[in-house]
Amino acid sequence: MGQHYIGHVYLFNPAPSDPLPFVDIPALSQPDSSSLSLLMQIDDKDLTLRSKKRLEAFLNQEFLDYETLRKNVGIDPQGQIEIAKEIEGNLTKYAPILQWRGMPKYAQIYGVCDLIWKPFGCSRLGARSAVSARQLGFRLIQLHDAPSTKALILGAFVHFQDADAAVQHVLDFLKLWANFHFPQLLRALDRIQADVLQRAGLPIGNYSLYASKVENRFMDPSLIALEEYGIPLEVAVKLHRHLRPYENLDGVLEKLRGLPVERIGLSGFERAVVEDAQKTL
Repeated sequence: MGQHYIGHVYLFNPAPSDPLPFVDIPALSQPDSSSLSLLMQIDDKDLTLRSKKRLEAFLNQEFLDYETLRKNVGIDPQGQIEIAKEIEGNLTKYAPILQWRGMPKYAQIYGVCDLIWKPFGCSRLGARSAVSARQLGFRLIQLHDAPSTKALILGAFVHFQDADAAVQHVLDFLKLWANFHFPQLLRALDRIQADVLQRAGLPIGNYSLYASKVENRFMDPSLIALEEYGIPLEVAVKLHRHLRPYENLDGVLEKLRGLPVERIGLSGFERAVVEDAQKTL
């Protein structure tokens, strides 16, 4: 946060037991509970015989290149292979869904969500801010079309009829699905489809642009980054025209440092937030 904090720590739960429990490092001990995706990131010379045995099936399978599995860090390799099998088994169906570059059509968004939902265990992700593949696709389209967090919350309120539930639902989706889970899973699917379609001699897609757009809520990444400096996105949007032109985050911070916030027409709270951020720059 740019400064040191000194004060008291208040515990609202029982203090940790003394002595503290043993901390295991799975990458070193490699117990049977270690995830396969973790083991794939360990150099072959550092793997135990048991770990090598667990990875053997993935080295010998013919659906995906082992390097594709490794590059999809943190993604269950079995789920990756399930998706590869599904694509390979029905190329006529999946080629039009997967061979897009840049920005997808609505049908392709829904198709991608449907393809990853079960193999990647999506029902367990995002604090249930999307409970089906169809709803995930709808939320992503809504994210592109909605101009602000407020608009998303008002849309959710129509469904929940409860302000707290609507706010929590939208924030969970933005922080968990949009900022993390979906971009990560879409990039994994990007590598999988490229591997499978290339083997079949078909043109491949490229999802990097769309993954980045979702991750940044279809806004300038430099504005999103201002949240790390204590400026909420909604306030950053109000500042945007006063910060232009700029080339990158460093340029934004330089403009922000000397910005006369009293002339911009912010509320008292928004002005205080910006002034606090300026003090740390």
